[in-house]
Amino acid sequence: MKLYKNIAGTVFAYESDGSQDAFIPNDLIEITEAEADALRAPSAPTIDDLRALTQCASWQFKRALTQLNLRSAVETLISSADQDTRDMWASAANFKRISPFIMSAAAALNKTPEEVDAVFSIALEITE
Repeated sequence: MKLYKNIAGTVFAYESDGSQDAFIPNDLIEITEAEADALRAPSAPTIDDLRALTQCASWQFKRALTQLNLRSAVETLISSADQDTRDMWASAANFKRISPFIMSAAAALNKTPEEVDAVFSIALEITE
């Protein structure tokens, strides 16, 4: 097989005997079998992909903050926030790792992404 890719990395295969050469678009780039295999392989999720999927119940999140001695700092921050933020804190069913609330609260408290990850990691281990 003759292997090609387009600019987006999609792999195309054509017969080696040249019978399909007339159908090969000029914008395709010829590649090796190893390059084609690499393009076909599913990519591992990035840390940002994993962060985007992470969420926990509100009670788990708040308990993790308590365990890490961060609860009072977060609640002080919330108490000075707008009404919508205070309502969300009081009634949210869950918290998502990548959310405007979590990201802005972390920034206001000078917490690194890794420190926020730790809160969620602990929260997800809490079962009751």
